[in-house]
Amino acid sequence: MSATANLTNLTTALVGEVEEHVASEFYALYLGLLVISMIASYVLESRQCCPYLSEAGVTLLIGVVAGGVVLFISEEEALRSRVNIAQEALRSKLNTFGSDILLNLLLPPIVFESGYHLRGPFFWANIDKIMCLAFVGTLASTLAIGGMIHAMSGLFFRETFNLVESMTFGALISATDPVTTLAIFEQVGVDPHLFNVIFGESVLNDAVGIVLFNTFAGLIESEFGFATLIWHAIFKALSMFALSALLGFAAGCIVAAGFKLVNAHVDMKLELGIYVLTSYLPYLISECVGLSGIVAVLFAGLSMKRYTIKNLSDEAASHAEAVQSMLAHIADMVIFLDLGTSAWTTWNASASLIICGLIACLVARALHVYPIGILLRLLPVKYPRRKFEWPEIHMVWFAGLRGAIAYGLSTQFPDNNGNRHKIMSLTMAIVLISVWVMGGATTSVLNFLNIRRVGEQETKQLELTLQPSVKRNIFFMFDRAYLSPWLTAKPLSSNNIAVPHKQRRSLFETAPVATQADESAGLVSSEPNSSAREVHLEMARSAPREAAGAGVDTDGVTGSPGSA
Repeated sequence: MSATANLTNLTTALVGEVEEHVASEFYALYLGLLVISMIASYVLESRQCCPYLSEAGVTLLIGVVAGGVVLFISEEEALRSRVNIAQEALRSKLNTFGSDILLNLLLPPIVFESGYHLRGPFFWANIDKIMCLAFVGTLASTLAIGGMIHAMSGLFFRETFNLVESMTFGALISATDPVTTLAIFEQVGVDPHLFNVIFGESVLNDAVGIVLFNTFAGLIESEFGFATLIWHAIFKALSMFALSALLGFAAGCIVAAGFKLVNAHVDMKLELGIYVLTSYLPYLISECVGLSGIVAVLFAGLSMKRYTIKNLSDEAASHAEAVQSMLAHIADMVIFLDLGTSAWTTWNASASLIICGLIACLVARALHVYPIGILLRLLPVKYPRRKFEWPEIHMVWFAGLRGAIAYGLSTQFPDNNGNRHKIMSLTMAIVLISVWVMGGATTSVLNFLNIRRVGEQETKQLELTLQPSVKRNIFFMFDRAYLSPWLTAKPLSSNNIAVPHKQRRSLFETAPVATQADESAGLVSSEPNSSAREVHLEMARSAPREAAGAGVDTDGVTGSPGSA
């Protein structure tokens, strides 16, 4: 009995030692790959030696190569009958995508930063396009992909999926992740209107897609009819989205009120620490009560950018923005690196299923982008709204890349009928093709469609033209009258001296883009150093004085003293 107990203790100790050794090797290898990815991305971008590979594409490629090398070495060792427990554990760890880590640790900072930088002027000028594409479009894409996969199941490919499984796959694959496209947009200076339409759609689209996925996944064993199932899913998704958004926005407001009431300006590290930690709380609270943490943290980013950041000292606020950007950037690279190393998992999807899945994604994207685009083109153009041009519609369709969010959701696909690994393989193939092929062709498509390019100065000029119209928005009026006076205070420097706050634009801030009517009237010119540009800049200089006379601060949102 004693010998058995000693053997058990020895075995436990050896296993623990192996696990600790494997963990050290895993993290060392992963950090090395992450550093290599950052350096390679910087070199490729600065020297422009490979325009077809973006930062995401490079990171994904390095992950695929590293995962393949580890897999090859482990298989060679197995063939030589020298199987090492530690090596096998390392290979398994490296070639397995951690969905729990993705959804609980990596996605929240990325989504929070997306909400934080969802800038107001161009967002509100294109609110109709963004909302239609993100809500109506995502639902239509889910139904279209699910319907096509279910109809082709057993006919064009050997795998079979029931209706709810098909709809669940349609929901997860409808979550777009155009990080490659947006990175190229920033590099070449694409029209900020188009940039914010695609960016705004992707931010809200991910949240809607995740909610729809969770809704359909929970109905796989249900006995509802098709019509009842769809209406039940829509109602549940809408209610979950609304409650999660309300919780996230309210959490940001509560944090802002806390910073206003508690004077923490004497210690910048305290301010920064509380701010960063509380930005993660809405996600955890929402998940605990059965809501969508992604939606909550998105709207927490919106409200904390508008209110909380203005209650920090300037030093803490600048550091907070830097920390958020850094965390989001690293998390994004880790996701694509992990996605690449996971590409060598066992493939369970047939080639015909992958081809049909890819075609379904492209067709479903077209089935909602073009009808929405045509409908929006028929509506009268009223400032600050601008016409949805055909080249922009084509680019929106092309920018529907899939990424790590879709694959992370596929790892949580219900395995009631043994289809999880087939869906994972299908999703992985679609992600790789969209990032490398469609992402790499983004620059060529921009040139082919002759998409307008805008410089930094012209972007600022366009922002200013939107300011008068955004001020009249009902959300801004309510914010100016109630929320900002209640939740914000005059910012202080780190030594507790009141100072003018640095201008930080948020979703609730104003500034617009010149319309085609403005250009045709000669008010705005796309040519640098033009006389029209000088006239517009003179208007910009007088904007603060006019805003002050109208009871609006120079930030362009609220007019109460000390409210911004």
